[in-house]
Amino acid sequence: MGLDMMVHEIRKWEKQELNRFMTAIRAVTPTIEVNNSDSNNIDFDTLTLKNPTIPVPYQIGKELCYWRKHPDLHGWMKDLFHEKGGKSETSFNGDVIFLTVEDVKNLATAIVDEKLPYTSGFFFGESEGRGKEKDLEEIDKMLEALEKGSSIYYTSSW
Repeated sequence: MGLDMMVHEIRKWEKQELNRFMTAIRAVTPTIEVNNSDSNNIDFDTLTLKNPTIPVPYQIGKELCYWRKHPDLHGWMKDLFHEKGGKSETSFNGDVIFLTVEDVKNLATAIVDEKLPYTSGFFFGESEGRGKEKDLEEIDKMLEALEKGSSIYYTSSW
């Protein structure tokens, strides 16, 4: 047991498939209001931008980044989750936060400036200030994925 933390990438073509799926669902359930639109077309990017803490089925997309027992980074994500209106019944275990370019750049700044909030938990371990270089490599991966038109989200398990 311990804190496992991941960023998953939903690639552009996967988002197109999800858009088709959501549009098909909307066509058979027209009373569902998504994006306050009269159209039967649903856009995944707009949906996640308006609802950045919307849950997604486990393992949608591919794992892009992984950390083990880095509670301070997890605490930063938890704060962001709550800032964006997220509510958790599990103390932010298994919840999802979709990340924007601005979010990732803010995370990079927090890492460089050593401003990640001290966070602790029974299964969390210690961040110990190690891994700044690895964290910044993961930031580069996230920014690259967003530049390609992918969506990315953070989740964890402990």
